[in-house]
Amino acid sequence: MILSPTERDRLENRPKDSRARATNDVRVRRKLAIWLKNMDDIEMIFAHLPPDQLRKELKDRDVSRFLFFAVKVMHCLNFRPIEGTEDNPDDWQAVIDEDHREPATNLDITRSDMLDDAIKELQSIYGTKNPIGIVKKLRDMDQDPEIRHRLTDNDRKAIKRLYDSIDEYCERAFLEYGITDASPKPKSTDEAKENKK
Repeated sequence: MILSPTERDRLENRPKDSRARATNDVRVRRKLAIWLKNMDDIEMIFAHLPPDQLRKELKDRDVSRFLFFAVKVMHCLNFRPIEGTEDNPDDWQAVIDEDHREPATNLDITRSDMLDDAIKELQSIYGTKNPIGIVKKLRDMDQDPEIRHRLTDNDRKAIKRLYDSIDEYCERAFLEYGITDASPKPKSTDEAKENKK
């Protein structure tokens, strides 16, 4: 355990007292720094330990955590999208928000180069014909009473397949972590209403 119970509590429930909050923030930040300093060793392990050995310690949950860490770090470091065309690099713009742009810096460009490599790796795993993104949009439509009537039987079949897969995964994950009171996700707005009764 990296954080003490007190540090965990004060991190999740930020103290109103500014001194207690600042003290806890410093302690937590120092422990984060120590963990980050060990990342070189973790990187070496992933680079050189055979996959069959790594699999003995890894779970799907670890993928979610690593992706969460990566996205959180990029937000903290203010990674920004770049807009423009390849034939006019002098006009490349970094997106500040929906209404504001500014000239892209060399840092913006280098970060995008790094992300492009990572996206290609992720794309090779996710695939170019993966239907799950579309099915998730259909699932969102199914939660909207005003447009759910547009869904076809096949749309609903795809949504059910997604929910069933997630339910099975969650049940297996809960068993791995010793949780036995998992509740299945509703398959549609109608079933969600039934579950609330």
